[in-house]
Amino acid sequence: MVEFPRTGLYSIGFITKTVEGEVRARTGDDFVNVFIPTTPLPTNGFLVVCREQDLIRLDMSVADGMKMIISGGAIVPPHAPSAAKLPRTPSAN
Repeated sequence: MVEFPRTGLYSIGFITKTVEGEVRARTGDDFVNVFIPTTPLPTNGFLVVCREQDLIRLDMSVADGMKMIISGGAIVPPHAPSAAKLPRTPSAN
């Protein structure tokens, strides 16, 4: 997710590439290209260039993200946190 179209509003987007070339040379920062599809026709959308640190990465699959976008948010995939992100429980030794 990325804040778009303004601060305080978030859109689901898909990272298409790490920025290289002139943008990288002029900013000297880590940016990524993010395609933000529109609802309900995901072939239209916006390309935004944002700092890597400004992204909120989600665990959902691309397919689930597309279902959510195409449905206008009516279909929301269930959240199953990955095992790597779950807090560790003490063993009973």
